[in-house]
Amino acid sequence: MQGKSIFNFLPSISDEDIIKYIKSKIKYFQNTYKIRTNLGYISPTKYSLPYYGFITNNIKIRYNLDNDYYQIYKNNYIYEFIKYLQRNKIYNDNEAILYIANFLEEYLGRKVSRLKRREDILNKESESEIILSDIDNLKQENVATSLEYSIMAQNLLTFLGYDSIFLIGSCKLNVINDFYSFNIIMIDNNYYLFDFYNPIIVYNRLGEIETKQPYQVKINNEDIDLFLKGLKPLVLKDYKRIIHGKLYQQINNNNLRIYSLNEIFN
Repeated sequence: MQGKSIFNFLPSISDEDIIKYIKSKIKYFQNTYKIRTNLGYISPTKYSLPYYGFITNNIKIRYNLDNDYYQIYKNNYIYEFIKYLQRNKIYNDNEAILYIANFLEEYLGRKVSRLKRREDILNKESESEIILSDIDNLKQENVATSLEYSIMAQNLLTFLGYDSIFLIGSCKLNVINDFYSFNIIMIDNNYYLFDFYNPIIVYNRLGEIETKQPYQVKINNEDIDLFLKGLKPLVLKDYKRIIHGKLYQQINNNNLRIYSLNEIFN
């Protein structure tokens, strides 16, 4: 299977072969993406640069101003995502993207309380063993924010063969969310912003909620360079979708989403 897409084998691949495939891909990524050692907060007013490719286990993700960080030692989430695709009979990469947001919410949960913090889960001590701060320790703890969603989405997208960029900036949707993470994907020489943490709602023709999908919008080529340099925000329309059989009707609402890199990364 080396060099071939997992989708060529997804309907019939065994669990053992899934694990072998993941290990071979991770080994390749670790030999390919070694250009950065830190992501996240650089200082109170600076975030890390946009990051291209797979986020490997040597990279420290600094998630607060106390210099706390975690890394990605375990790759269980990739295995679980492949099994998720198998259960839902998703056998092509374009459809798989639409399921990432739902998978991540099932895998990580969402931050629902200010009292329960990432720090309390990650910064544990033990007299008998060294406890590594691993993003996988946040599984189903309901403390994940856009940072964890975007990090895992970045690696899942790269694993599926997409050219993807991981970004940290701000997002204004009703309120301004600083230190907000999202992704940009190149598909057929076009750039698309994907927000997996604040997805859109898909309704059926009766107005009932069917599912969620990642928010996605094509970015004009003339805007992408200015945006990635932090010189221009992306002002985008929010929307919902109504499903008709296998087709979607997209309906804009009155809200705007404003994504910015704030001219504060270095």
